[in-house]
Amino acid sequence: DCAKLVGVCFSKAVGADMALISRNKWYKLPGDGDLNLDGVSGALYPLPMTEQEVVSILPTGWRQTIKTVALTGKRVKELAETGYDRNGDGNTFPYELVAPDGFSIDDDTVYTVVIAGATRAVQEEGKLTDTGVVGLDAAKEFFASFETLSKKDVHWD
Repeated sequence: DCAKLVGVCFSKAVGADMALISRNKWYKLPGDGDLNLDGVSGALYPLPMTEQEVVSILPTGWRQTIKTVALTGKRVKELAETGYDRNGDGNTFPYELVAPDGFSIDDDTVYTVVIAGATRAVQEEGKLTDTGVVGLDAAKEFFASFETLSKKDVHWD
């Protein structure tokens, strides 16, 4: 749910059509390979939400900006199916594909896609663009629109 929430938040902030947000999954790998530092990990709990709690789920951390790629619908579906191979070793981190409610992806249409976790090949293919929008700023603005936040709020209409 946090990956979906981030996808909605970031997409709305930069006017993207949809988002591919990688999620964390633990692997025992050498070095720092255990975690997906480019995706969403962590959870939100029912407590006063401070910047610290928000940052715990943001792939952009405190100061990084939201990135987008331009990909065909077919390619977006492929990536959603295969996941993010952060280390190039076949241990992929799943993507959460986030789009507006009822949205239908056309294989041949090129979409602007927020992406959190992209291999160099995907960055080049999709002409990775730095939007200049700081993820935390987008999240603070997005969360300010809610009096309360629950699972039912995790959708994009």
